[in-house]
Parts: sequence; structure tokens; C-alpha cells
Amino acid sequence: MLFATGFKEYQWALPYDDDTEATVKFWPRISAVPEPAVGSYAGDWTGYDGFQFRASIDDKTHWYSWDAADHIASAGVLQYTFPVAPCDSLIGWLAYPLYILLWVEINAEDGEFLVDTVFHASPEGLDFPASILEYEWVPHAISLEQTRHENLETFDSIGGGIEVAAGVQARLYIGCSVWLGAREGTVEISPTTTIHMGYTEGGWPKFPGVAYRMVPIDWVT
Repeated sequence: MLFATGFKEYQWALPYDDDTEATVKFWPRISAVPEPAVGSYAGDWTGYDGFQFRASIDDKTHWYSWDAADHIASAGVLQYTFPVAPCDSLIGWLAYPLYILLWVEINAEDGEFLVDTVFHASPEGLDFPASILEYEWVPHAISLEQTRHENLETFDSIGGGIEVAAGVQARLYIGCSVWLGAREGTVEISPTTTIHMGYTEGGWPKFPGVAYRMVPIDWVT
């Protein structure tokens, strides 16, 4: 099983109204690391198997004109590093990003909350991609509009195979994009947990971590 060796946040959509208040922040999935007062956790992410995130947006009412919906979107991504390939190898990997949401409150003329799973594999062992657009997307792990929702648990299934040259440490990046949109009102979510699981039992994810197997490429060609 693999556990994280790093983390990166991508802020890819920001509010355009000056008076819109909005935030998305991420921190590790462990009680010993409390929710940051401002921004995302800036410490060492090594060894974690998931993270928590909180998000909110407050789009103010403009009585003097029609108001378009405003939005904010950020993605949190964990880095995973495979062992050094002892020879030209094929790595198969599997993960089940599990999302646990306590509640979301949508009080707006138009409100929306979306979570999309994102992932990217680098056989060359390159660092985080420069843009969130370089990731593969699995929409929509969570998609909610209007009213209040409570106690939601859902998961995605992702995996793949990569060819790795001898002596190289390939890397894998798994995370999620969080989108909030609102017109004349608010959208707020509780701290939401995502855990990257390696296996399932009885159809439900079990065992934190990313599962993988590395074999000589000669075995499969």
C-alpha cells in the first residue's frame, strides 16, 4: 500500500464580485492536525491517506441590478511515490476515494456544490502537474443543488497501469476538485473527509492507502 509523500492545492476559479466572501481549505485526515484558521495546512503531508476540506461562499444580494451566480473552486491533491523499479516494470494501481459528508447547507436563489475526483500518473516520476487541467477527471462524486443534505457517503473507483523504466520512481497524484456556486445567498459545507482506500470488502472500500503491484514488464509482454 502507498501513503502520501506530498500535497498541492490548485485554486482554479475565484469569485468575480468584490463583495463575495468565499473560501476552500484542506488539512490532513487526522484529529491531531486541527482545521487551519485561515487557508490550507502548510505542514508536512508525508504518510497521510486522505484529507479533510471545508468550503463556503456568500454571494451578496444586489437590489439595484440582476446578479449572476458567483463561484469558487479549488482542488486538493495528494502525491504518492512508488518504489524504485528494479528493472523495466509494469505497475498496476487501484484506489477508491471515499467521501464522507456530514452536512451541506444551501440557502441561495441558485446554489450548487460539486466534488469531482481527479488523478494523474507520472511514469517518469515528475513533480505535481502545473495545471489542474492536466489531470483526468471523474465527475461528479458529489453533486447537490438547493436545500440541506446530511450524512452522505459515496466513493469512486479509479485505477490504471503504467510502464516504468529501470531505476525510476514513478509517481501518482490523486485528489478532488471542490466547486461551490451561489446567487444571492450562501452555500456552506461541514468538514468533509476523503480517504483513499486500496481495496473493497462486500462492495465497500476498506484499508486506507493506494494498492499497487509492480512486476517485470517481461512477464506481461
